[in-house]
Amino acid sequence: MASMRESDTGLWLHNKLGATDELWAPPSIASLLTAAVIDNIRLCFHGLSSAVKLKLLLGTLHLPRRTVDEMKGALTEIIQLASLDSDPWVLMVADILKSFPDSGALNLDLEEQNPNVQDILGELREKVNECEASAMLPLECQYLNKNALTTLAGPLTPPVKHFQLKRKPKSATLRAELLQKSTETAQQLKRSAGVPFHAKGRGLLRKMDTTSKAATRGGGSGKARPSAADRVLPCGLGGSSALPRRDLAGPGRPGFSVRSSNGPPASLGAGAPLALSAWPGRGLVHRRGSERAVACCRGPAPRPRPPLQPGRNLSLTREQMFAAQEMFKTANKVTRPEKALILGFMAGSRENPCQEQGDVIQIKLSEHTEDLPKSDGQGSTTMLVDTVFEMNYATGQWTRFKKYKPMANVS
Repeated sequence: MASMRESDTGLWLHNKLGATDELWAPPSIASLLTAAVIDNIRLCFHGLSSAVKLKLLLGTLHLPRRTVDEMKGALTEIIQLASLDSDPWVLMVADILKSFPDSGALNLDLEEQNPNVQDILGELREKVNECEASAMLPLECQYLNKNALTTLAGPLTPPVKHFQLKRKPKSATLRAELLQKSTETAQQLKRSAGVPFHAKGRGLLRKMDTTSKAATRGGGSGKARPSAADRVLPCGLGGSSALPRRDLAGPGRPGFSVRSSNGPPASLGAGAPLALSAWPGRGLVHRRGSERAVACCRGPAPRPRPPLQPGRNLSLTREQMFAAQEMFKTANKVTRPEKALILGFMAGSRENPCQEQGDVIQIKLSEHTEDLPKSDGQGSTTMLVDTVFEMNYATGQWTRFKKYKPMANVS
């Protein structure tokens, strides 16, 4: 009957603790080690495998202190049987637990006394030296205090830096953009405050809006009709008047006379119509009382102005859009009207707004300095480099090129 009980206990222990994938005794074993089970284990301990013996000995550490005091005799006998085992690991664990049932403390002074422990520790040191020290630490080390981990495991090797980010922080990027914008604004204000000059592609005039409705004499609204003076005057860019406003209304101009009078106006030639001033930016002249302004045209017979051609819907291709973005990215001299002129030309517009400059128009995109080596190979010289965008309205071709000027020649 006792042998039957011993075999059943041994089989039960092998089922519970015989797995080789887990070498540590789980804390749940404490609920299974009752007084009756410990008594049966004492009788069948010699027939258990080494793995089961180790897990059983380590499982006694999970028992409450009161249970250890109740089963002190049986536990002491099991530890004595383990100290006579042939397995070196079972012998070492038994020596560590020798004082546990009596005092609850572990016996750790073994290295100088037991040669078996010395051999096992020597083998462990060889294995640990072959691999990284941090890999042999338990998983709980990541939750320990940093000082405690350093005290237990020693200083850890710092991780290897494989690469380093070179991107500047966002604040530095924003600061650089703000400084660049402020510099460009100051340069534009400095250019606008200086003496005006006519650069190629600049000084574009807006077209006069001829579709807006104007008030008629009777109070109704109708389309503004071009006057005789507008038909006779030479037209500038975009259909607007080429003469300044002060020249159009000036009293010293021979072609026009302005008079305020209560009497009838001066006699005009037959067929010469009267017209109110309708230049851009000014409202229509309304009659107030008997005062009115009359413009007399003494020029040749008026010629009808050709009708304006409806504008085309122009669009850029994907490649042209990328090329324009790349071109304007470093452009620090081009203005907004010049950008619009360049984009319109790239999209297919062939209406030259500056016909007095010819078919070829050049627009300066950027200006910077470069250090170029001298022709003799000794030293370098600083050159002022202008990037120019050239449009040919005759052929429809455009190109970019650079102009180099020595800094000494730049005033």
